[in-house]
Amino acid sequence: MSANREIVLARRALAQHVSSAFLPVEKSADSTATLALRCTAVLIEARREAGLGPIEGEDVLETVYEACNLAFKAHALFRRAHVGLALLGAELNVLAYTPECPGAMLVPANQNCAA
Repeated sequence: MSANREIVLARRALAQHVSSAFLPVEKSADSTATLALRCTAVLIEARREAGLGPIEGEDVLETVYEACNLAFKAHALFRRAHVGLALLGAELNVLAYTPECPGAMLVPANQNCAA
């Protein structure tokens, strides 16, 4: 086997390995951001329904809001990293196919995803 072929195979294996580690974390970040937003909404509604005063429970709500904000930042960073991985995969010509890949628009038309 030629050295070039070995490099291509090694890069494709690496892309698959990275993809199998990255995509579940990205999906988890998406779920966490969604759940955090729902939690924040429930807390606001519960606070109103319980007839709490304007400052009662405010510290808890602020803490949850901050956590929610961090979850959305993490989500955005993983999406940005996904784009970077897709572009790197296209640059190295090692693209890993994943049907749910949100980076599908960023890679050549005959490919769907990079990692």
